[in-house]
Amino acid sequence: VAFVLFCLVTCAFFVFGVCYCVLGPPRDSTTPAFVFELDKLRGLPPPPPGGPPPKPGAAMAQADRAADMKKKAEKRRLLQSFCEENSIRVPELQRAVKKFQNLDQEKSGMLTFEEFIQVFGVEPTGEVQRIFDLFVHEYTEQVDAKQFFLAANNFTGADKDQRVQLTFVLFDEDHSGSISQDELINILKANHMVSDEAAVRKKAEIIMKQGDKDGDGTIDLEEFVIIAKKFPNILFPAMQG
Repeated sequence: VAFVLFCLVTCAFFVFGVCYCVLGPPRDSTTPAFVFELDKLRGLPPPPPGGPPPKPGAAMAQADRAADMKKKAEKRRLLQSFCEENSIRVPELQRAVKKFQNLDQEKSGMLTFEEFIQVFGVEPTGEVQRIFDLFVHEYTEQVDAKQFFLAANNFTGADKDQRVQLTFVLFDEDHSGSISQDELINILKANHMVSDEAAVRKKAEIIMKQGDKDGDGTIDLEEFVIIAKKFPNILFPAMQG
């Protein structure tokens, strides 16, 4: 009996091994590409059009990138419309900054929708509400004022020198004459209108390494002007295009 059972088990393993070698492993989204190449050699039918299904993680990352690009495009379109319809040029934006600084007694750096309307002197239309919502800080109902001012400054007709000056003044809150790497990260987030922390931090590290000549971990106005000329596309991308 034992010998018969041994023979049956051996035969079962042999049949399974032959089938596995001929047919290969089951096909799913995790199947390596070379398996499908082996299928061709075996004369098996090809995978569905478009190749093997993408891995779930890759599909999610691609969807996130597409959503981020769509949101960025909507921000650009609405910001341009907001500045044009409300005649917001450099002087108007500077006045809005001063209004905010006087209004922000607690130094929170954040704007509610009511404060946003007050600072810019605009009507609470649906489009204004939408642009506010696009900039709402995660887990809050408020907007980071500095990030919005910098993003809007791309559509005020400001020249490079004016943009550099406003950016530096906004982030040099203690009037120390310098900004830190974390503040530089916030500048990049605002000007690029993105929230990818890792990508922005990498750009900030490159700029700090090149711009912080005295190695004190901060960038003064003179250094900031130099890096603005050295990294124009990183620091001040052409948002209008």
